[in-house]
Amino acid sequence: MKENRKWVEQQKGEDDMGPVLMEIMEPELREDEKRGKEKGIQEGIRKGIYGTVNVLRNRGMSRDKIIEAVMEQYGLSEKETVKFL
Repeated sequence: MKENRKWVEQQKGEDDMGPVLMEIMEPELREDEKRGKEKGIQEGIRKGIYGTVNVLRNRGMSRDKIIEAVMEQYGLSEKETVKFL
């Protein structure tokens, strides 16, 4: 792995190899970008659910009503929803 990294760094420094290296690496970079976006979206949804639970709890809503509201809003099962309580 260390040797691969060293080779990549060397290739990045050569003007002629830049475009070739990018062509080789492009599929992997696009996949990494896609995974990063998906992870970010999931994290945002998770934070949104926790926020919703906290707001409803602070407004005095019962546990059962919170579960019902979160299930409806986010399309989760009861088992998935309970994890956020």
